[in-house]
Amino acid sequence: MKITYLFVLSGLIATLISPQARAALTAEELVKRCESVSSISYCEGYIAGFYDGRTTSDYGKLELMSCPPTDRTGEKLAVSYSQMVLVFRKWAKDHPEKLHYADWVSVREAFADAWPCKRKPSQK
Repeated sequence: MKITYLFVLSGLIATLISPQARAALTAEELVKRCESVSSISYCEGYIAGFYDGRTTSDYGKLELMSCPPTDRTGEKLAVSYSQMVLVFRKWAKDHPEKLHYADWVSVREAFADAWPCKRKPSQK
């Protein structure tokens, strides 16, 4: 019964979300949402979700990774999600030739450019 309820609820939510909101965006479309007052919450949510997802995965290549600043303990992020949005918007403004990139690729590159990870002495 509980599984049926969750299935029906997921289907209802999926139908309420517009097809445009579910489709993958380009960097250009994400920039528009990040610059629009009516869509800023979408943008901040996307950026926050990307960062949170990034922290639980490993891209494998150092140049694709980002290391935003943290507090002295290294446990608490020292930048806000709103600041991350500004980093993405600046990257998009500086790289108009890349606005056709997928949204997640562009955010990954913006973060890697802004906060590159340092190689550890043991890495080549």
